[in-house]
Amino acid sequence: MKPLCLAVVGFGRVGKICAEALLGSQDLVLAAVVRRLDSLAHALPEAFSKIPVVSHVAQVQTVDAALLCVPVQQVLDAAHECLQHRIPIIESSVLHGE
Repeated sequence: MKPLCLAVVGFGRVGKICAEALLGSQDLVLAAVVRRLDSLAHALPEAFSKIPVVSHVAQVQTVDAALLCVPVQQVLDAAHECLQHRIPIIESSVLHGE
């Protein structure tokens, strides 16, 4: 069975953990990391050196779905962008508290 190719949208705390999990998975592939335009100049950790980094999900060559790892106030915009390009979404939220 072909592994699913997922893009991680957002590379903060949650995005980094999701991307690391994808690197270690045999069933899933990290297709790309989508970052804000102003964050593209910041290098990713060495483990991600072969992963494409883009500023828009439409720039990802092959993607089956996108993990939305952005702050809650940005989820609707990120979801809208993905869905406009017919990319299914998986929303990741940070739950505050203990």
